[in-house]
Parts: sequence; C-alpha cells; structure tokens
Amino acid sequence: LELAWCRAEHFIVDPSLVSTASLMSHQHQQGILLLEEYTLNSIRKPSVSQPSKRARYEFGGLAEELNVWVELSRLYKSVGDLASVAGIFTQKIGTKEETSKGLSMERIGNYAAAVQIYSNALSRDHWVGSNPNQLEEDLWDDNRMHCYDHLCRWGELEKCATINIEGGLPAVWQDVYAQEHYLPYIIRSKLKLLIRQDEHTDLIPFFDSSLKDDTHKSIIESRYCEDICLLYFIQRLYDKSQYYLRMCWQNVINDWSNVNPLLLVAKIGILQKLQKYFELQQFLDLLQSFSSRRINFNRIKEAMDEWNHRQPDSLVHPITVWDDVNINRFLYTKRVIDDDKDQVIDKNGKQTILSHIYQQKLTLCNTALLQNNLYMAQSIINEIKHLSSPERSVKIQYIEKHMTFYNHLAMSQNGNHDKQLEILSNSLSLSDELPVTGSLTDGDENFILSSLKAKAFQIASRNLNGVEVNELNRSHLNLVEKYVSPTCKISGSNISYQLSVSGFETLSNAVNKTNEEYNAKHKGNLQLQLALYANNILLNEHAQNVEDNGQYALVLVRNILCAMAYGSIDARKWFPRLIQVISDFPHTGTCFHQYASNVPTWMFIQWVSQIVACLDKTESYVLREITQRIVIEYPQSISYPLMVSSTSYNFNGDVDAEDAVKGFLATININPLIGWLVEALETLTPTPDMIFKDWCNCSSGQMRSPQRSDAIKQQIRSDYLNMIDKVFSMQINLPHMKGGTIRERFSKKFSSFVMDAFGEDASKLVNMECNDFALKIAELRKLMEKICNDEKLNNADMLKDYNPWLAN
Repeated sequence: LELAWCRAEHFIVDPSLVSTASLMSHQHQQGILLLEEYTLNSIRKPSVSQPSKRARYEFGGLAEELNVWVELSRLYKSVGDLASVAGIFTQKIGTKEETSKGLSMERIGNYAAAVQIYSNALSRDHWVGSNPNQLEEDLWDDNRMHCYDHLCRWGELEKCATINIEGGLPAVWQDVYAQEHYLPYIIRSKLKLLIRQDEHTDLIPFFDSSLKDDTHKSIIESRYCEDICLLYFIQRLYDKSQYYLRMCWQNVINDWSNVNPLLLVAKIGILQKLQKYFELQQFLDLLQSFSSRRINFNRIKEAMDEWNHRQPDSLVHPITVWDDVNINRFLYTKRVIDDDKDQVIDKNGKQTILSHIYQQKLTLCNTALLQNNLYMAQSIINEIKHLSSPERSVKIQYIEKHMTFYNHLAMSQNGNHDKQLEILSNSLSLSDELPVTGSLTDGDENFILSSLKAKAFQIASRNLNGVEVNELNRSHLNLVEKYVSPTCKISGSNISYQLSVSGFETLSNAVNKTNEEYNAKHKGNLQLQLALYANNILLNEHAQNVEDNGQYALVLVRNILCAMAYGSIDARKWFPRLIQVISDFPHTGTCFHQYASNVPTWMFIQWVSQIVACLDKTESYVLREITQRIVIEYPQSISYPLMVSSTSYNFNGDVDAEDAVKGFLATININPLIGWLVEALETLTPTPDMIFKDWCNCSSGQMRSPQRSDAIKQQIRSDYLNMIDKVFSMQINLPHMKGGTIRERFSKKFSSFVMDAFGEDASKLVNMECNDFALKIAELRKLMEKICNDEKLNNADMLKDYNPWLAN
C-alpha cells in the first residue's frame, strides 16, 4: 500500500484490491489515503483483477471513477465514518432517498429500521425517474447484511448472503466479488446457527474441501482462523481446535505489530478478539485437565464466576462482540452438560448453569438497550421468557429489563398516542407478574419496579404533552383512568400532567417504604431520583396553572438537600436550581433553612459564586446563613467572589441584605492584595476603546430622556467620571500601581478630544441635546477606530503592556 501510494501517479492498482488489502492488514487509513490520491489524480483505468463470474458493473468511462468512490466508502464505513459514506453516495455517485435514510438509521443504531429500508429498496421494481445503478444496489445489499449481523438475525443473514451464490458454497471460490462481500457473512451466519440450533450444515464439508487447496487454505487460515477453530471445537476435535487457536494468537501478534500506533480503530478491533481467544483457551485447558474426561464441576463453576466479572464494555464494544462472547460461553456450558456422561453434575449444578445462562442473556439485553438496539433486546427478552426462572432475584432483573425495553420503545413512538398508551399498559402490567414476599430485600424490589413504573409514566407524559381528552378513543382513555392516581381528575389537556403526578406518587411511596438499613450513598440516590421527578413536574407547562403545585417545589428543595447531606455528588450539581425554585416559590425558604443546616459547608463551595451573586436579590434571606458559614469556615474561598460582586450590588432599599453583606466583608477581613488583584485584573480586558464603546451604548438611553431630572443628570455624570477613571486615568487608585502602555498610548491620543467634547467633570454632557451627543459620539468613535487601526494602539505582546504590577 505504501509503495502504491508513492507511485500513485505512475500506475494504478484495482481499487477493490486496495480496499481488501487495507481491511485485511488493518491499514484502513493507508488505503483511504491511496484511494483519495487516485481521485485527485483523475484516474481513468484501473488494472484488471481476477475476472469475476458474476460481473457487478461494466468498467469504462465514469464507472471506473465511481468504483474508486465505492471502495473508498467501504473503507470509511470500516472505521465508523458513516457521515463520509453518506456524503460520497449523495454528492459523488448520486443516490436515491433510501440510501441516506438507511445510513441515518444505522448512524443512530436503529438497524431494524435500516434493514427494512434496504429490503424495500432492493425489492422495488418501479422507480420515479431513473432506476438506481448497480453500485447503489450493491451498497444496499452490503448494508443490509451488515445490519442483520448487528441484529444477530442469523437466518436472514444466511439467506441474503447465499441467495446469489449458484452451485453451493464451493462456487464462492469462482467469484472474487462473492469472496469479498458474501463469504464472511456466510461463514459467520452458518456457524452461529450451528452453535444455536445444532443442526446439520454444509459449512463443515466446505471447510474440509477448501483446506485441501493451497490457495483456499491460505485465505481461510488468514481470514477465518477463529471460525475454523470453533468448528473443530464443535466436532470435539480439540487438538485441531488447539492448533488453530495458536494460529489465531499468532495472527493477533502479527496484526498488532503491523498496525500503526495512531490507528485507534484498528487497534481496538484487534484487542476485541482477545477475550474470545482467552476464554476458548481456558476452556480447552479445562477439558484436557479432567482425568479420564470426567467433569470437575467446581472448576467449571469457577470459570463461570470469572466470566461474570469479565464482561465487555457496554458502550465501547459493539453488540457483535458481545454476541460472540456470549454465544461461545453458551457453547462451552452446553458442552459441559453434553459430556457429563457420569452424571457428575447434580440438579443443583444444572440449576447453577441455567442461572448463569439466564444472567448472561440479561447482561446482553442490557447492552442492547444501552446501544439502542431494540430489536436485539426484544429477541433476547423473548428467549428469556421461555426459560424457567431459577431465582426470584433473577426474575426481578428480567422484569426490570423488560420494562426498560418498553420505556425505550415508548420514547421511539413520539406522536403515536394510541401506541404510547398501549406500551404504557404493557409496561405497568409487568410489575404484577412478581409475587409479593416478606423478604428483607422487598424494599429493593419494590423500589426497582416502582422507579421503572414512574419512568413509564414520565415518558408517556412527555409524549402525550398537549393531547386533549377528545383525541383518545374510549378504550385508551380507560387505560389512562385505570393507571393514574385516584386523586387525579382527567379533563381537558391535563393528561400529561396527571400521568406525571401518578408517576410521582408511585415513586414517592416506594422511597418511603425502602429499607432503613440502606447505606448513605444509596439513600442519597433515592432522594435524588424523587427530587428530579418533582422537578420534571414543575417544568411541565400544564403545571403552571395548578394551585397546589408548591408541594413539588418543597419536595425538590427538601430531597436535593437530603441527598447532599447523604453525600450525593450528583445532588450538588442541582443546587443552583434550588435558588431559582426559592425565587419562584418563596414558601420553600423555611424548608431550605431546615435541611440546609444538615449539609456540610464544604458542599456549597462549588457554587459560592452563584451564592454571592444573589445576596442583593429577594431570595438572599435564605442564603445568608450558608454565606455566614462559608465566611467563618472557609474565608479564602469566598474572599475573591464576594469582593468582585460587592462592587455591583443594588439592594433597592433592603437594609437587612446590605447590613449582612457589610458584616460578611468585615468578618473576612479581606487582605488588601485581593482588592489590588481585582482591580488589576479589570485592566486586562476589555481594552480602553471597548470600555468607551460600552459607555456610549449605556449613555445613549439616558441622553434620550426628554425630561432629565437631577437624579438622571447625577447618573450621567457618575457613569462619565467612572469611564474617565478607567480609560484615561493612569493611576488605578492603588499605590505604586500604574496602567500599562496600552492605556498610556490611548490616553495620550484621545483624552483631549473627549474632555473637549464633554468637559472634565461632565459639565457639557449633562445639558447636551441628544442629537448633539450622537454626533459627538460618532465623530469620536470614527476617529478612535482609524487611529487604533493605523497605529495599532491595542496590539500588545507582553503582560506589562496591560499592567506592570501583575507582570512584576
């Protein structure tokens, strides 16, 4: 690839060979670079590759260049760059609307919708305008198989991959295109079906015959070594399986040594294979260690315990990697049961294996939900449903995953009101499947299910926002009346609000019934969940007209502070929201006082800037106690923000607030250096011309007043003198601390013009007409802009140009 790139102007390599070599050698970026170089060199004719039995398209003219773009899109997709793939087919090749829709669905993980789009497009005979070209149909075919792979729909994948192969699997070796595009999916789907269904397959004779040909053998051992290793394991040919497993390890080492350290995608792809290889090696070693092939169940159980603590990452690893790991584990446990001829594993042992399989499927379902793969999650839930539940705790996890699936499904049904209520009914009815017990963990179970029910209410409330009662049919209205709280009255457009209230009551009852022996962290999480639910109700637009809505404000304030007292880090992030709630609902102030006293003072330091900024507001009375505690216990943390904010306070006659701030400042006994630092930092930004512009904009409104009272004149004079002090005074009211060269240059150039226009003490300004003021300002700003640009007055490279005191 590197040689081809260096000689790209002299000879051309078939783009399909470039993409294949890049994928096999994990040199994705090198292949992308080479193909992009071909497009820049305006290639005309690639070298001829091995002829294909089934020609995909006729090369010549424009099709040759399109072939480069197709292979380039293939490489972009291999590194997960679906946006570039969509751009190539939209702007360079020209595609139907189905292509962009399908790629969009893939981008968000909705592979089921993408499969439906591609399948409909491939089966469509009549098109508006021109028919899609062969390149686009090939893209649909490839993407459909890719989506089936991510949905783990192996039967459909096998059908799509073999439908165009005439003459059985051996015919693949006669078609280069089929080898590159279909053979990987054929082997993968048939092997998965063999493991899951234990049915006869033509995959075994295909491998046996292919390994007799040296060319075919080299391809299989380099690309499908892992698959043939598992195939021999299924046939109980453990020695051959061990041989090919060692070859897998060697291939990983070779790939890792050849991959560029900067190719993160390629490196992750190599590392994702290690867990499968390690667990297969572990299990082969276990089987070989058993004397006379007699199963040692204790060792098997230890291996299963290790698996439970060694799962792939739910967000980093795609669902295909998860399925590979889980289906291999299923194969190993199944082999243990099948090989237990001496009945070493008793009934309890088999129940343990069943629980392990059950737990693995639940974990896989959770990953599918996190990755928004709802079809995969639903298929796993249906599989679990047919398994006998071994334990009550596992049954709870099944119901939890099932309700979570319904909640995810409800979020995808925005706008379909009838479907929303049907999903809500199915989700809530699941909680009735669990029989009530008097166990100590009953509080945990109750809260898990209640929180999911509350989540279902919340999603339905969000999606039914604004829906009128008369928009629902009678059966769905009965569902709403069945599940909402008996205290709620359904009328008008308040369906959304009443569903939220019902969810809140469900969650509130669960929190009140939770086990008192929970640790502080768990209690904090419970309190936070209830508080956030109350917050969602307050943000509901229909809640604004509810008279008793203040109770949810009280819940929000009380539970956030309780969660903070229990040490919740997430609860601390919501403290600014409490300040806003107190402003909107003043009656919550007493509750704030009561519960804030239980929160350690250090938890408020994060929001000390927001606290001191509100000390001149109406809600300041509830913040004074917290401020006093910070002033006494952590004075250094509040000195600077309090010093900065105190210069702009406007108490509006609130004597108590003003006296409180003065008391805080006196208590802190602020170091004079802090004051120096505050004023010195103000000289860094904005620049003098920006300060002057701000004063112009501010004073324009005051100058337009038709009747200028003495108070207005005094305000005009005060603002003007403040601007003069900041812009043209070289002394910054601090001893031995002068402005930098920027202020000095600006003052020398423009101070005389400003003084002549408005007077040194604003004597001319206070009585000046508005039109005259506007003309003077326009002249001065134009003059400043011209001189500043010509002489570069605002250019400075060193800190001393702004403030020598800070520089020293």
